[in-house]
Amino acid sequence: MPPQTAKGRNDIYVSKKTHLKAYMKRCRKALESGEDAIYLHGLGSAINRTIVLALRLKREALGSLDVDVTTTSQICTGDLVPLNDELDYKEVTKYTSAVHVKVFKSAVPVNNY
Repeated sequence: MPPQTAKGRNDIYVSKKTHLKAYMKRCRKALESGEDAIYLHGLGSAINRTIVLALRLKREALGSLDVDVTTTSQICTGDLVPLNDELDYKEVTKYTSAVHVKVFKSAVPVNNY
């Protein structure tokens, strides 16, 4: 993952390593503790999992939560280590797709869950 923005109690960075149930529990806990919104962030192959998590939260809340989705491209850098000592190290920069989902308590009940 690229350098993360400030991480608060309501910022959740989704990866493919952690089980979806653990994310559901963290999200519920944040929303029940008085947060009006939580922010889910997913990068690359974790985008699908991030969207699934947001939609499950919305469906589970039966219309009391809504979502707002934003997509971005993040710059990721990595080092290529040569297999031969005679070659130089090389830094590679690439763009990776990212998704940011705001899950928030809706003032008006949402019917499309």
